[in-house]
Order: sequence, then C-alpha cells, then structure tokens
Amino acid sequence: MVDSARSHIILCGMTGALLIMLAVCGGLALGIAIHNRESATPAPAAMPPVFGKLTDAPVLDRISGSVTVSAGATLAVRVPAGVITRAGAAAGSVLENEGEVLTTVNEVPVLLWLGEVPNYRALGPGSSGADVAQVQGVLRRAGYRISDPAGEFGEHTAEGLYRYLRERRIVPRDLGGQPISAEEWRSVGVPLGMAVFVPELPVRVSGGPCGTLGAQTEAELCSLEFGAPGFVLEVSVADAGRLEPGVAVSFTLAGSVVSATLGERLPATIEPGAQGSGPPGSAPPAAAEGEATGGGPRFALLVPADVAAVAGQQSRAEVILARSGEGFLRIEGAAIRDRAGGAPWLRARSGEHLAIEPGICAEGYCAVSGADLRAGTEILISGELEASEAPG
Repeated sequence: MVDSARSHIILCGMTGALLIMLAVCGGLALGIAIHNRESATPAPAAMPPVFGKLTDAPVLDRISGSVTVSAGATLAVRVPAGVITRAGAAAGSVLENEGEVLTTVNEVPVLLWLGEVPNYRALGPGSSGADVAQVQGVLRRAGYRISDPAGEFGEHTAEGLYRYLRERRIVPRDLGGQPISAEEWRSVGVPLGMAVFVPELPVRVSGGPCGTLGAQTEAELCSLEFGAPGFVLEVSVADAGRLEPGVAVSFTLAGSVVSATLGERLPATIEPGAQGSGPPGSAPPAAAEGEATGGGPRFALLVPADVAAVAGQQSRAEVILARSGEGFLRIEGAAIRDRAGGAPWLRARSGEHLAIEPGICAEGYCAVSGADLRAGTEILISGELEASEAPG
C-alpha cells in the first residue's frame, strides 16, 4: 500500500517536470519565431521628397459667389376681364417702340404708350388731367398737331386720336369701349385697359406671355421690366463677413468679363429696382429681422453703365480680397520652414537654404520674396532630400 502511494507521487512529480520543460521550450520557440519575423519585416521606407517650383503667378485671396441681374423697375400689366383674342407679346420679348401692341382683349388692342401716370380710367371728350396730357404727348410724337390746352381732351385731341387709331388699323371706340363710325369721331376715347403707360422704353416682358390666345384675362396679365438693370452678388454667410464695399468683383456675362465694384450689403429680400405689390417704383417690404430668405447674404454691385444685361441672367462671380504684390513669387505654403529664431526659409532641391520674406497666403499658396529667389527654382515641399541631393 505504501509502495503504491510512493509510486503515484513519483509519477506525478515526473509529469509536472515534463510539463514545465515543454512550457519552457515552447516559450523559447515562440520568442525565436517572433524575433525572426521582426527581422524579416523591412523598416518603413522614408517618404519620398515632393518638390514644387517657384512661379511668378499671383497669390489671390478670393471668394466665390453668384451674380443675378435684376430689373431696374417692373410694372404689372392689368386689363379688364375678357378673353385674349390675339396672342400677346411673348415672355422675354423686348418692345422698343411706342404704340406696339402688348395683347388683344375682346378684339381691343392694348397699346404701349409712354407716360408716368398709369391708365387708371377711361379718357375721352371732357376729360382733363396729367393722363390726358400723356395721350396728347403720344399723338404729338406720332406727328399729329394738337392745339388743345395741355391736359384738356378737346376736339383736336379727339381728331388726332381718331386718325392715330385708323392709320394703325385699330377700331376707334368711345369711352365705354363701343366702336364708333367716322361721323362719330368727336366721341372717340381711350377705354380703360386700351393703353399701358410706361415711364421709358424699351421694356422686357416677364412673368409669362402677355396673354395666351383663348385664355381668360387674369388680374395680372404679365410684367414689364425697364430701366437700368441691377446687379446683385450673393455669397455664403461665412464669406459675407470678409467683404467690404469697394473691393473688386469680376464675373462673365454673355461671354464677356465684367469688372465691377462691391457696393453695400442689401437688406433681406430687397434687390435694386425690385418691386412688390405696390404701385410702380415702390420698394417691396423688407423681411423681418432674422427671417430666412432662401439664399445667402447679398450685396449690390456697381457695374459700368455700358454693360448690356437682361433681368434673370446669372453668373458665377469672383471677389478679389487681396493680391500679392510686385516682386513676389508663389510657392505651396507647406514649403515654408522656420528657423529656431523664427526667420522663415525655403529649402531648394540643391539643399540650399533660401531666406524669404513671406507675403499673403491663400488657397494653399503663399507669396514669398527674397534676394536669392528665382522663378523656376525647385523647392522641397515635403519629405527629405535624398543623400545625393543633400548638401555635403
């Protein structure tokens, strides 16, 4: 019994010793394998050098935006209820001549005449006022002699108006819009809606055509745009704070580059010359403080008077905030290094250290000047010079 126990103890001891030996050998083998693997792994390669060239291109600190052309002024065309019996002027068409027909309602042409006072009433014998004087001006410009007092609708005004209409193959009508015969010429008038007065010509039709054949007239048939166009620059909120009136703005319109000057920032929703629902020439109401307008901040642009533009045209724009001066060259900003004392320098491909005077930096480039700088010199941007290129 004692011998059996002793044999069991000896066997367990030998088994434990054997396990310890296996663990030690395994550890040694694993260590050797790791060492061999690490020895076989190549060291990371050094980053290859990247070079750039000094160029004489300017460094521009600029921001981008969009330019929209707005009408100088707009006038809503309103006519009495009826049916469009002849197609009106097409949207986008430009009317240059007084007396052109905008549209035809119930076979009554709507004529375009010059004048400041809107056609708000029917005019005829016995009428007087500034709107009558406008009709007399139309007739005189057409070559008719009017000897009635200014603003008085007398026989000479009636005779001139009757002849004006007949010579243009327009049926003369009385104040109520009823056709009249030759013997009734003294009763000729301008029915309400027969004329649309505009302050100046030419005008451009906007907001759709001035009447679609067969359609019922609407409260606002179309709009007429006139006057010098306005130009509005829109930028991002982040860029708006960097803009100051007077900076240069350039954009392309109809294939030509336009150079403009930044004006004042505009209140929300207001553009130069824009109109709301009020009378012609009135400004629209401004948005309440903080009200979203659907676009970024906007600025008026001062554009040369000879720039031809049509309301609705759009273009990308570039605002130049700063430009590097004469004597500066351009290089990637990452190439500029600082000595311990803070003096900036560049490293040429030859290994030479080039002292510089930095200028403006923008869009990843910096303007630099220095006595030893030459356009075309290769400059180290990143990485390290190879041994053959490093100075000895």
